[in-house]
Amino acid sequence: MVVDARALIQAHADSAIAKKIAAMPPYLFMNSWRLPTFTIGLAIVIYFFPPACLLATGAELIYMALHTTPDADRVN
Repeated sequence: MVVDARALIQAHADSAIAKKIAAMPPYLFMNSWRLPTFTIGLAIVIYFFPPACLLATGAELIYMALHTTPDADRVN
């Protein structure tokens, strides 16, 4: 079952679940100005240097491994 984090936060606006999700670094990144800026910048870099896609994927995996909270998969 796929859970939409935004819908979950709206449904539980003042609950501990919403606060935990909203505090997760990946959620903060994906809902800020940084995501579109990073995406556009990466697209430009990949256009001129295609192997940058592999480097970006590796960096994303490392970022997610280091910044995802241990209870990220247990939203009850």
